[in-house]
Formats: sequence, structure tokens, C-alpha cells
Amino acid sequence: MERRTSLSAEERRALSERPPRDDQGRPAPWRLAGREIVDERFTGAVVQEGLEVVDAALRGFTWAGDVVLRDCVFRDVAFERVAFVGVRFDHVTFERCSFDEARFDGCELSGCHFVAGAATLLNMRRCVVRDVELDGVAVDSWTVREGRLANCTLRDCTLDALRAANCAIDQVVVEGGALRSAELTLADVGALRIAGATIKRLRVVGGELGSLTLVDVDADDLALADVRAQALRFERCVNLVSPRALDSAVRSLTIDRCTQVIGLLLHNCEVGQLALARSRLQHTTFAAVRAAGPLRIDDCALAGLVVRDGAWAEASIAGSRIEEYLAVDRARFAALRRRDVVEGEGLRYQLDGSPVADGATLWGAIDGA
Repeated sequence: MERRTSLSAEERRALSERPPRDDQGRPAPWRLAGREIVDERFTGAVVQEGLEVVDAALRGFTWAGDVVLRDCVFRDVAFERVAFVGVRFDHVTFERCSFDEARFDGCELSGCHFVAGAATLLNMRRCVVRDVELDGVAVDSWTVREGRLANCTLRDCTLDALRAANCAIDQVVVEGGALRSAELTLADVGALRIAGATIKRLRVVGGELGSLTLVDVDADDLALADVRAQALRFERCVNLVSPRALDSAVRSLTIDRCTQVIGLLLHNCEVGQLALARSRLQHTTFAAVRAAGPLRIDDCALAGLVVRDGAWAEASIAGSRIEEYLAVDRARFAALRRRDVVEGEGLRYQLDGSPVADGATLWGAIDGA
């Protein structure tokens, strides 16, 4: 790599005021290579089409105003302490770029593609991000506020300390990679799907949630608090450790073909319907749950189940095995059906705070009593 040089006067004008044009006056693609831009501020209205920036460094750089970047490419560019204010990025590609203390304020990103880059302290405020793809990107400390994300795909990305507040999020897909210490606060989420990823601490606090789907994930510490959710679905997950819903309304919760679910907790929630199928669950607690719809447990292994307080419309347990302990305290079911339920040797029973000698007493007491 050769030593980077400063912009020439002609390049500065082309970048900030008058991009090149062909003989017919149409925008002409042009290229900047090996340049360094330090402590510059461009504020004029400009449309850049077909600009290619390669092996460059932008430090302390601000681009503000009525700026449009269309069909541009940034390749091997370092953005340090940069600010984009009111900039429109239309089908812009960033390849192997790094962002350090980058700020996007009031920007629009449409049809953009980020490939194999990295970012630290990335801040986006009042931005619209749609039809954007991230491939193999690592982001540490990403804050999104008062914006909108729609139809976006993140593949094999590593996201640390993602914070999204007061945002509209819809049709976002995360495929592979890792999501660590993420928090969505007061967000309006239409559909969020996470597949084949590793999750370590995900919080959804307040707001509306249309659907959250986790498929083939290895997840630890998932929590919803004070959320109104339409559908939560966990499918073929290898590990789900400490999934919790607190003080929330959940219309539908499905856990299907999950190898190991440890510490599932629903506390002070309103639930429409709850379906557990072909999964192994350990130390599950339903506390102060008001279930208007059915509870279905099919072909599951339950190692430790507590149902405390609350009210249940109906429940059915079929083809399942219950081990370790089963406690039902101050909770009753309008109807309860059992079929092919195996109670493990040494299973302990508790009813309304007191141990009972056998399962027949417990089942009879909670069935519509």
C-alpha cells in the first residue's frame, strides 16, 4: 500500500460541489484512490453517482446537507470520527471498511451492502434503513434511536452491545454469527427472525412485538419485560437457557423440537395459547399466568415443573415424561387431559405449598376444582 495523499483542489470540488459529467452532461463514474481526508466538512447539496473510493482514510470528516450517494463503492476505507447528516445512501457498497466513532443522523440507507467490515461506537439516529444487507461484519457498541429498519438481512455478523430504542423494526433476519448483550427498548417490532446464531443476553423491554422466531440457535439469557407480543416461536434450538417473559402479554408461545430448555419462566403474564412439543425442558415455572387459551404439552420431557397462582382455561399433556418434581400451588385448570404420561421414579409432588404422597391426589385436585 502506497502512502495516502491529500485531495487535490479539483478532487475536492468534485467531491463537494461538482462531480464529473460526460459530454452529454450526465454523471460520469469517477475514482478516488489512496487519499486521506482529515478534519474536512462538506455541506453543499451534491449528487454522487458511480463514485468509487479505494484505500482511503476519512478522519474527523463531516458530510451534511442535501447529499445523495448513488451506486457508489467504498473499498478498504477507514472512517474515523465521521458524521453523515441528512445523507441519502442509495445502493452503496462498503467492502472491508472500518468505522470508528461513526455517526449517521437523519440519513436514509436503501439497498446498501456492507461486506466483511468492522465498526466500533456506531451511532444511528432518526435514520431509515431498508433493504440493507450485512455480510461478515463485526460491530461493537451499535446504538440505533428513533429510526426504522425494514427488510434487512445480517449474515454471519458479530454484534456486541446493540441498543435500539424507540425504533420501528420489521422483516429483519439474522442468519448465523453472534448476538451478544442486545437490547430493544420501546420498539415496534413487526417480524424478527434469528437462525443459526449464538445469542448471549437479549432483552426486549416495552413496546409491541409482532413475531420473534428463533431457529437452530444456541441462546443464553433471553428476556421480555412489559411487552405485548403476538407470537414467540423457538424451533430446533440446541440450548435455550433462561428464556423469560415478565409482566407481558403473549398471544402465542411455541417451543418445538428444542434439545434443551433450562429455566423457562413466565411470570405475571397473559397468554393466549402455549404449545410445548418434542422438547426437553428443565426447571420450568409458570407463575401468576392468566391463560385464556390452551396449554399443550406433547412428546416432551419435563424435569421439574412449577405452576403457581394464575388461572388456566384448559390443558392437555400427551406422550410426555415428568421427572424430579411437579408442584401446583394455588392454580387450577378448567379442564385437564392426560394421555400416555410417564411419571419418573422418585417424582416429588407438591400441592398448594404442601407435599402430597402420590400423583393421583395432585391430578384430581387441580382438574377443574
